[in-house]
Parts: sequence; C-alpha cells; structure tokens
Amino acid sequence: MELLALKCDAGYLKLTAEGYALVGLNKASVRPLEEWEELQKKTTGWAGDCPGLRVVKLIVTEEDPFTGGPGPCSD
Repeated sequence: MELLALKCDAGYLKLTAEGYALVGLNKASVRPLEEWEELQKKTTGWAGDCPGLRVVKLIVTEEDPFTGGPGPCSD
C-alpha cells in the first residue's frame, strides 16, 4: 500500500481544521496517491512556516510480527 504524507524538517504534519500540527509519523495525516496535487498546493502555502516541507510517499507493508510472513489482511 502506498500513501502520501506531508513532512518538513521538524516532523510530519497532521492536517487540522486550523491548518496543521507537527507530529510524529504515528499521528501524521495520510492521503491516497490520487490527492498528490492537493497536498502539493499545501506545501506552497505553508513552506515559509515549515522549512523543508515536501510531499513524501509512504510504502506500507503488513506482516506477522512473530513469523515475518504476510499478515491476515495483506493484499
């Protein structure tokens, strides 16, 4: 599974009603690849407030933590 997130030098962004909050990866807002243009627009508007702001692609895999094999919901 591939998802998009916003990341800057200080961390990841969680999108909020007021704009954004800086958070760790476990709290970051993620979006499907189809929303790339929408996220790219946000980087233009917030770049001055959040140095190094960029869209990143997260590649998520699922596996059983004990056996290392595929998890029960893997595609």
